[in-house]
Amino acid sequence: MVDEPTPLPDDAGPQPYDIVYLRPGNRHRIPADVPLTVADIPQDATGYVELHHQEDHPDYWDRAAGATLDEIAQVVRIRDGAVRSWTLTT
Repeated sequence: MVDEPTPLPDDAGPQPYDIVYLRPGNRHRIPADVPLTVADIPQDATGYVELHHQEDHPDYWDRAAGATLDEIAQVVRIRDGAVRSWTLTT
């Protein structure tokens, strides 16, 4: 018998290692279909996240953007084999 996965906490904001997609027309001009990884959430900058490109992106070694929660369209969280995706509403 397989155990049911533990439900993920219902957290409205992205956390480090989450994958996010920016809204179309964002100020960084990053296409809305490009996945970005949340690298850090600075403690002194409320509502701001530091984003990095995924490993297979040509600019992988560069920081992609610093974005506000208003600029994030979708969050994908993968934890313990479970995937959860939601749209941020601001």
